[in-house]
Amino acid sequence: MNQDLSFLRMKKFLLLSHYAPKPGFKYPGIDCPLAHRETAHKRIYDFERFWGESVLWRTIEVENTSIEDLEALINNEPWDAVWLSGSPYLLSETQTQPWIKNALKISESLLKAQIPVVGLCFGLQLLAKASGATVTETDTYKSGEIDIFDLEHNKLLRTRTYHENYVANLPSTAKTLGQTKCGMPYIVKFNKKVLGIQSHPECALESMPEKQKAEMFWQQLFLDLIK
Repeated sequence: MNQDLSFLRMKKFLLLSHYAPKPGFKYPGIDCPLAHRETAHKRIYDFERFWGESVLWRTIEVENTSIEDLEALINNEPWDAVWLSGSPYLLSETQTQPWIKNALKISESLLKAQIPVVGLCFGLQLLAKASGATVTETDTYKSGEIDIFDLEHNKLLRTRTYHENYVANLPSTAKTLGQTKCGMPYIVKFNKKVLGIQSHPECALESMPEKQKAEMFWQQLFLDLIK
């Protein structure tokens, strides 16, 4: 009997979800509140299109998982990549959301692990804080599409963003790959294995040419990190 063993060759991605429900929270201009975490997860799962194959995803809700279980999960499974999601919460809300402390501890471990890691929005901020950078509030809530440039001020792509905090004072070991026109880090390589993105590349753009350009950019970036 021929047994289908194709699943053994599939990539295994771990998604650490920080989309703990926040009553009453809504992104500006978006009807679906972030409490609908399943929709947000599906957008991230769709990244598997960049590899042209199905991926085995395992999603863990960080607010419902102990630090011991999180560490065991990361250390005892052969992950091809770990993804850190966005969140409706701020890093400063540890008094009401103690799980954020666990998320920071895990981010510290991931910075040292030999696993490809991608932090999205809140995920980038976790990695930045864990690396010793500053995470601070913006003067206004950043929402909508924004252009990202390289350090020579050449436009790289347009991307969709929603955030209230941003990272600054990155350690010398981190490298900014993309930034806003005013110099806010948006794409940061913390080391060879760890990447942080302030925007939400999982969210679609309105312009088809901009969407196609962004698709090519994200695909190359992710494929360079996750073979």
